[in-house]
Amino acid sequence: PMISLYGLLVAFTKEIVEDELGQGLSFELIAVVGILGITMGSSMLIMGKVSDRRRERRPFIIVGLICLALLIALFRYYPSIGQGAFEGLFHIWPITALLGFGVGMFPPAILAYLTDISKKDTRGTMFGVYSVIFGTGMIIGPLIGSLFAEVGKIYNAEVWGIVAAVALLTTLSCLGTLFLKERAKEESPQTR
Repeated sequence: PMISLYGLLVAFTKEIVEDELGQGLSFELIAVVGILGITMGSSMLIMGKVSDRRRERRPFIIVGLICLALLIALFRYYPSIGQGAFEGLFHIWPITALLGFGVGMFPPAILAYLTDISKKDTRGTMFGVYSVIFGTGMIIGPLIGSLFAEVGKIYNAEVWGIVAAVALLTTLSCLGTLFLKERAKEESPQTR
């Protein structure tokens, strides 16, 4: 479910960007891409360090998932009300920046968790399996989003179908994350 959310974001962002680039490169598009790039990048660096120092992964994963879900929902909401996604996100740029910072917490935490649970001699296998799961999630996410969007079209509410798909995947991901053990806390720095 976690990777499927990324798949949804990538698929729908690509679709929205292609639609908006058809009208030319706008200031709003450039500004939002810049805001998200700067906040996500800085969050990955800063919060990755914080996660390592605190030796915790779950809170960072959950906050990142919730922020990702909200960002996906906003990307789909604005076009549904006849406004460009990037224009809408630009008008609420402080919230966009906050969500971008939150999304940036997820990647370093999940990759660090994979390192925490893998033994030194099986890390190649572990990350190989993760690559397969990542690829599968990038396919399944857009499929689930499209399915829910089609169901939403029946009720003349495509965007709410997508929001329902995002909510379902986020809920499953957050619940699953709550059951993860904090392996980094179980091992002392000397034994690593």
